[in-house]
Amino acid sequence: MGRASVLEGMRVLPVLAIAALLSACGSSASTPTTGATRPKAPVSTASKAKVGDVVVDAEGFTLYRFTAEAQGRPTCTGSCASTWPPATVKDDAGLPAHVATVKRPDGGELQLTYDGHPLYRYSGDQSKADAKGDGVGGQWYAVKTGGGGTTSTQDSGKRSYGY
Repeated sequence: MGRASVLEGMRVLPVLAIAALLSACGSSASTPTTGATRPKAPVSTASKAKVGDVVVDAEGFTLYRFTAEAQGRPTCTGSCASTWPPATVKDDAGLPAHVATVKRPDGGELQLTYDGHPLYRYSGDQSKADAKGDGVGGQWYAVKTGGGGTTSTQDSGKRSYGY
């Protein structure tokens, strides 16, 4: 073996070692990594003026429920979903307690639910401090951290959809 072959082998060895190390690390989301930024939870809680402690999305915006939706099935579609955009996720892995997903009827996206209530944002909320959708039409309520909205979940029989 000549000197050139030995030097070439010495250059390849570190590359192989790095490749082996990287493949051993994998991309498991459950393995904590030092210095890595963890993805934000799809929901968390925050205190909002006038409504108290509520469920918020990853950006800190208030999440709402629509009391006319029976048995956790989203019915807010079309123009309703323009005013009340559904809170969606790519998959349902790693969701916190009380949070699950339901498949939307208008495209199949996974919409977040809290205690069985599909979650929405309100287009009128312009900042993280806002909870302007609470009480709109007597059917839309900010989701309190203990579950449900700011009033009873019973339907009053009135159908004002807030859009």
